[in-house]
Amino acid sequence: MLNTASITVTIAPISSIDELGRAWSDLQGRAKHSFFTSWGWMKCWLACLPKDVSPEVLMAKSGDDVVGLALLCLRLQRRRKVFVADGLFLNETGNERLDELTIEHNGLLVDSANAIDVSRACLAFLLEQHSDWDELHFSGIDEYDSLTALINEPPLGIECQLFKETTFETVNLATLRESGADYLSKLSSNTRQQVRRSMRLFEQAGPLELDEPQSLAEAEQYYVEMKQLHQAYWQAKGHPGAFGSDFCDRFHRMLITELWPLGEIQLLRIRNGSATMGYLYNFLHEGRVLCYQSGFDYDEEGDPKRKPGMVSHVLAVQHNLKNGAAIYDFLGGTCRYKTSLSTDSEKMRWFVWQRPRLKFHVENLLRQARRKVLNMSRLA
Repeated sequence: MLNTASITVTIAPISSIDELGRAWSDLQGRAKHSFFTSWGWMKCWLACLPKDVSPEVLMAKSGDDVVGLALLCLRLQRRRKVFVADGLFLNETGNERLDELTIEHNGLLVDSANAIDVSRACLAFLLEQHSDWDELHFSGIDEYDSLTALINEPPLGIECQLFKETTFETVNLATLRESGADYLSKLSSNTRQQVRRSMRLFEQAGPLELDEPQSLAEAEQYYVEMKQLHQAYWQAKGHPGAFGSDFCDRFHRMLITELWPLGEIQLLRIRNGSATMGYLYNFLHEGRVLCYQSGFDYDEEGDPKRKPGMVSHVLAVQHNLKNGAAIYDFLGGTCRYKTSLSTDSEKMRWFVWQRPRLKFHVENLLRQARRKVLNMSRLA
C-alpha cells in the first residue's frame, strides 16, 4: 500500500507525444477511467490544439512506476472585465472556444490500487509546489469519483467553489437485460404514449430502421450528414452549434478516423422508409454508451407529436441492449427528453479551488449579493 510520502510528482512540458502515449496507455490499463480521460481522446485533443496552447504533463511516480497522469493548461481568466486570475485547468484549456468539446466524467488518471493516495499527492503538489495559479479548475467530476471527496475538503486557506452542478441521466441496460423487462415498460405511461404515437406517425412513410456504417468512409459520411442536420437546427435558433468551429470539426474527424476502427465510436442512422430521421454520435467505453451529439430532421410543419430525437434514442437503447452494452449515458445537461427516457440519474460537478486572494473575496461577496437580489425579485 502506497502513501503520499512515497509518491513523487512532477509537472513538465510534453517532450514526446509517443512516450506520453505509451505511459498513458499503460497506466489506463491499471486505472478506472472514462472515455474522456482515455489516450484516444487525449491524443486527438493534443494533435488538434493550436500551436499557442501547450498543455503540461502532471506525472506521479512510485519508484519507476507511473501511477498518475493528467494534462494541465494555465490561462489568464478575465471575468466581468474586472476580476483577473491565473487559472490552471485539468484536461482543458480554459479557452471557451476550445473547451466547447465539453469534457465530462473527467479526473486524474490514477492507478486503481492506490487512487486516493495518488490523487492526494497530486493535489498537494499542485498546491504546495506549483505556485503559478490563483484558481484550479476541475470540470465534469462524477459524484462518486474519489477526487470529489478530496476537492470538497480543501486544505486550510483554500476556498472550494461549486460553480456548476448538473445531472447525467442513464439507462441501466445491464439491469434491464437481467430482469428481462421491456425498456419502454420502465418509462412513464405518458412517455410511452408519446413514443408510440410518434413511431406510428413516422411509420406512415415506411418502417423504422437503424443503420450502422460498414466502413470508415461510410462512418465519416454519417458524421458529415449528422453535422449538417445539427448545425442547421441550432443556427436557426441563433446558436453556433457544437461543430461551428474548425477546431471542433477537425477534432471529431480525427477522433472518428482513429477510434471508429477500434470500436470506440458509434454512429447510428435512423430511417423511416427511404427518409432519414436523424443521426446519433456516441462514444463506446467499457460497456458504456455515451450519447455525445446528434442531428435530426425536424418536421418542417412543426408537428409536436413527431419526435425524431426521442424515437431515435429509444431505438438506440434497444439496439445497445440487444448488443450487450451495460449503460446508456445521456451525459450532462437537464433536458426533458433525457429525464423522460432514463431509468437512473447521478450528479456531475464543476469545482474551482481558489487561493486566498482579496479579489476572490470581493467577487464572492458580489455574487452572494446578486443571488439575494434575484431571490428577492422572484419572491416579489
